[in-house]
Amino acid sequence: MATYHQISNMIWNIANHLRGGWKAHEYQDVILPLTVLKRLDAVLEPTKQKTLERYNELHGKVHNLSILCRVTGYNFYNTSQFTFKKLLEDPTHIARNLEKYIDGFSPNAEPYHWPCV
Repeated sequence: MATYHQISNMIWNIANHLRGGWKAHEYQDVILPLTVLKRLDAVLEPTKQKTLERYNELHGKVHNLSILCRVTGYNFYNTSQFTFKKLLEDPTHIARNLEKYIDGFSPNAEPYHWPCV
């Protein structure tokens, strides 16, 4: 059976591997926001297609898109064509596409106040 110390070392080794070029003190500024984004993505995934369809119907016709909250069932929405899965399909442009994904969030999500952006 692995000891607490062995398990702890294994977790930190994995974290160091995942961190890549990030410095240890920067890691928290990246992982937490990405974890939140991933959670928001997972929550919105079941209604993503319906949200995009409704957005396309309303785009340019109404200024307040909060009606999309009715589609998602939450107090926020995302109108970007991207999801985390789609972001991974184009690793060459992931930074640009991640920015577009973040831009697609409703104003009340305020992702630009997150530390990594």
